Amino acid sequence: MVVINFVKNNLGPALRKAGLGDKKLMIWDHNRGMMYQRASGVLDDPAAAKYVWGVAFHWYMSSYYHIGHFSKFIRPGARRIISSFTEDSLMTTAFLNRDGRIAVVVLNTSDKEQPFQLWFAGEAAPTVSPAHSIMTLVLTNPKAEK
Repeated sequence: MVVINFVKNNLGPALRKAGLGDKKLMIWDHNRGMMYQRASGVLDDPAAAKYVWGVAFHWYMSSYYHIGHFSKFIRPGARRIISSFTEDSLMTTAFLNRDGRIAVVVLNTSDKEQPFQLWFAGEAAPTVSPAHSIMTLVLTNPKAEK
């Protein structure tokens, strides 16, 4: 993969050589379609991953209301965890907060409501995302340490 080779053979070593090895390198800053696969490829390669601090992306949100879903339910120190969707009109992301709660943000970009099931720990919770909406679902993680 081009990104893996570029990071581990060019960008990472060049930053280190220039005395900038302490800078936080973020990869994949646009187009979410293959984000997980591309990020996994880089992060699964130890020679590339040692230079990468995280994965960045954007959804072109133009409203503070949308951003509020992230700032209210995803707390400082939260870690991004895997989430996926099966409907093209829905976009999702999920974070594990320090208190063990999981925040799942769902964005519906379509002109119609979209039924979906939120799966967690082998159980499904059917719900509906209204047209042109954003919603945050907060789950209690039974695996969280007390």
